[in-house]
Amino acid sequence: MKRLLTPEEAAELLAVSPKSVRKWLWQGKLKGVRVGRLWRIRESDLEAFLEDRSFQKSLPQREYTRQEIRGFLKADKIAPEVARQVERLLNR
Repeated sequence: MKRLLTPEEAAELLAVSPKSVRKWLWQGKLKGVRVGRLWRIRESDLEAFLEDRSFQKSLPQREYTRQEIRGFLKADKIAPEVARQVERLLNR
């Protein structure tokens, strides 16, 4: 039997908040099953949701300037070799 995921587990896998997952469940965008008062998501339903990718349309996207990216690298103390690779990409 395949494992049932909690909204929190699904949210972690999708890199979104559990609130977003619950909203998608209520809206029918993400299939889930009710176990009493609780939602559970089949792994296969989460995979289908990811393949559909329609959830990404609702995620706000923002472009960052080179200066902002460099600031993130510095503030987050990214490993030097990774920072060098990012710098090479920024300088293209």
